[in-house]
This record gives sequence, structure tokens and C-alpha cells, in this order.
Amino acid sequence: MSKKKNQRREFDAVLSGEISPPATGVVLGGIEGVKRRFQSEDEEVRIAALYDTLNYGNEGLDFVIEALEDDSQRVRDDAAYLLRNTEDEKAKQALFDYNPWLAFTKLTDWKSQEINFPQKINNWRPQVFYYPALYCYNPADDCLCFFVENQDCFPNLKALFWGCSKTYTNQHCGYHNWFFDGYAYYDGYVYQLKENMSPILEAYPDLQLLHIRGAIDNKFLEESILFTRIQHHHLKTLILETPVSLIDSPYDSEDVHYFFEENGNLGQLITKDICTLDLPNLEYLEMWVGYSYKGYEEDKIIANISEYFPNLKYLGIHYIYNTNLFVEELVKSSLIEPLRVLEITDGDMTDEGLEYLLNSPDVNNLHTLNISRNYISSCNQSLKKFACQQVVIESKPEFGYYDEDLFNQIYE
Repeated sequence: MSKKKNQRREFDAVLSGEISPPATGVVLGGIEGVKRRFQSEDEEVRIAALYDTLNYGNEGLDFVIEALEDDSQRVRDDAAYLLRNTEDEKAKQALFDYNPWLAFTKLTDWKSQEINFPQKINNWRPQVFYYPALYCYNPADDCLCFFVENQDCFPNLKALFWGCSKTYTNQHCGYHNWFFDGYAYYDGYVYQLKENMSPILEAYPDLQLLHIRGAIDNKFLEESILFTRIQHHHLKTLILETPVSLIDSPYDSEDVHYFFEENGNLGQLITKDICTLDLPNLEYLEMWVGYSYKGYEEDKIIANISEYFPNLKYLGIHYIYNTNLFVEELVKSSLIEPLRVLEITDGDMTDEGLEYLLNSPDVNNLHTLNISRNYISSCNQSLKKFACQQVVIESKPEFGYYDEDLFNQIYE
């Protein structure tokens, strides 16, 4: 009888830690009970306790943030997962401090669907309209109007890729780039940036990511408009990708000249259009500027980015001419302070630009600094002085634009 009397019945209360907790909901013992379970030597029990902490508001959130410093990699990974899926600015900031790559908004964050134009719109499967992320490859001129005029058909759209589709590899010169979908570059199979993209932002106020990939027609460069003045409160990631000019490179040819006589880079449009956007919550900005345009003003670009993108955590600038001057202006600006990741690659930066970076306290507070494929001396001992958590330096450019004679001349 006594044994039966002491047996636990279905609805009896239990002490915390006596049985496994429910998957969701508040656990008996409150947050303190959860913390006691987290002290277990069993990793599975500790992880289960971690998942329960978010049921306890700010105190539970603080506990998950503290778990980012746990000795167990699995616990740290699960803590990062929980924070990434929590709609809380404190959680987002904790991820930026821990590892910003986990916090950035990416196309892979959502279930996506590819649309290859010129497939007729009335042939699309009905479920296409409900995907939160769309890859719109090789869009025709009237496709932009369709998306703008039919925004009600895409109620869940959060991320949009717009432009050329696949990576093209030139086997003859070892040159890798994204454009032309398997065609040779001189065939001109490339999406032209001819249309104002601001109506897309206006039509989709909840859009969080916009990735544009295409070329600019030099014949209409003065008339081209990539963006007009607009304020957008939800865009977090903006990527502008254009062809890389090989003119005056070791891989120069008549075919290359033909293409780049017809198609240009982002340089002029950056000064003219990109900084007219007012994106107060933009966190990630990546741009392929291009060597072919040398008339931009570095100080104005940086000042405008600082003003209109005040919450930027990532800045990626690729293929920019006169990189040393750009870096000099960057480290003097207020733009550098909030950054967690800085990538300045495939430019003409020398050891002079490296010293500008090294002497900046804000640069040394970065999580990641990537200055690959510039003209920095491979034997420069200053590289070891950076205090960033991750420094990425590849000495020789991966792409075609690389002047071996110039590199040797600088460092002989």
C-alpha cells in the first residue's frame, strides 16, 4: 500500500529535473529551474533547457545570449540558432557581436523558386506567387512592370534576385565571372540595367533583400537611372553586381573591348543613383564598382553611404579604382565605426592602403577584414598586427585583372 501511495499519478506536480520538460511552454520551477537543468553534465539536457529559456522573456533571452560563450560548440550553435529566429533587436545585436555572418539576411533564409524568363507569366505554377524568395533570371523589359503592377500576387515576397543567371568560366584565360549564362562574353547575352528599380522597393515595402546583377549600357549611361529617391524601412541587404572590366588587363582582346565599349560598370551610377536611396535599416551593402569608371569621388560616396545607411554592418566594395584613396577616406569617416565586416577586394590597394587600415582602431574592432587580391606585399609583416577575429588575404587576384609587372615593379 505504501509503495502504491507514493507513486506519481498523471496530474501530480513534479519537481524540476525529475522528468524531461515539455517541448514548449513554461516549465515548473520557472527560469531558475531551467538554469539548474542547464548545469547538467548531459549535453542533451542542457540543450533542451536552452530551448525552454525563451519562454521567460528578457531574462530568458539574456541567458541564451550568455550561452554563446559556452564551452560546448553544440550549445553555442543552438544558442545562435535560437537568437537568429528571434524577432528581437537585442538578439540580433548579440549575433552581430558573436559572429555577424550568422546575422546577415541572405536569400537562403527563405524557401525560394527560380523563374527563368522569357517563360510566359501565365504559364507559371500557382505556388510561385507564394514563395518568400524569388530568383528572376534574365528578365525581359516588361517583367519589372509586371512585378510592380501585380504586387498583390506576391503577398509573401521578402527577397528578390533580379538579373543574369549563372557563372561563366572562360577556360582560355582562367577568368571567372557570373555573366552570360554559359555563353561567351562577346555574344552579349547579359541583362542590361536599363530600368529604374525603385518602383520594386515601393511596391514591396516588406522586402528585406534585393540582389541585382547586370551590365550598364554605356551608350545610355547619362540617361540610365538605377534608383530614384525613395525611403524603405525593411530592406536589410542590397547587392549590386556588374561585369568586371578586363580592358588593359593581361587578358585584353578585341572581344573584351567590344563588350566593354557597349557595357559599363557601376562607378558613375554609384555617385549618381545608389546614394539617393534612404535605407535606415540596411545592414549589408555589396557593390562591384568596376575599373572602367575613374571619375567617382570617394569622399562623397562614403559620406552619402554614412548618411543614408546609418546601420550598416557589412560593406563590400569590389574592383574599385584608386583603392588607396578610397580606404584613406573610409577610415576617416563615421561609416567605419559600426561595421562588423569589411571586404575591399580585387582593387589596386598597395601597402600604403594597408597602413591606413592598420592605423584605424575601428578596423581592428572588425570581426572580419577581407582585402584579398590587391597589390599588397606578401612579405608585409604588418598583416600580423591586425586584431580582427578573421583576416582574409589572398595575394594574387583570382580574376583576370592582375598586372604581374606592376606588382613586381612595386615590390622589387
